[in-house]
Amino acid sequence: MGNILPPEMSIWGRPETIDFQSVKLAIAFKKLAIPFLGERPEHKSIQANIATVLSLRGERDIAGALPIIEYLEDRFPAPALFPIGAQTRATCREVIDTLQSASFCIRSPIREYLTNRFDLPPTEIENWHHHWLTIAFQQVEPKIVKMVSALPHNDARTPQIILCFLLPLLQQARATGFNLSLYHRLLQIEDKAISAT
Repeated sequence: MGNILPPEMSIWGRPETIDFQSVKLAIAFKKLAIPFLGERPEHKSIQANIATVLSLRGERDIAGALPIIEYLEDRFPAPALFPIGAQTRATCREVIDTLQSASFCIRSPIREYLTNRFDLPPTEIENWHHHWLTIAFQQVEPKIVKMVSALPHNDARTPQIILCFLLPLLQQARATGFNLSLYHRLLQIEDKAISAT
């Protein structure tokens, strides 16, 4: 089966951002042929992290990775990003909230603000990044492991919705020089996800 081409939809955003990469992974998993149009021209002069936007012809735009992905999940329910079960889906959202909080703290505008406002050297900014990444990974690793172990044996895999947010953050963490070797369960999840593509 080929990719589904949803009518009158397009994605705008900065390709280097975690939000953009999260949406891109969700669209690829659902096999949707939604065009990625890059950054909107009116946003290029703004020194801020403009949210990723789903543009819908004749409807209000949807901004932010999770709102976009949940909209696509409602419109195109198969294949499902979220697992079955209210409790498991709630745990997914807890994990995503933690991952998004960490991703916010390492965004370029935050780094620029710390540099310009407080004149912090690069090493201090790197320590800031690593502090929030450590908190995030320490919180989500046991939650993901426990959640997956509670799933039925034939469905005991990391929910796709979590991979959409975890994989880009792991990649960004590496870019900051963060040591991921302490989080071997997360690295196993990443390896398994990559090998499945």
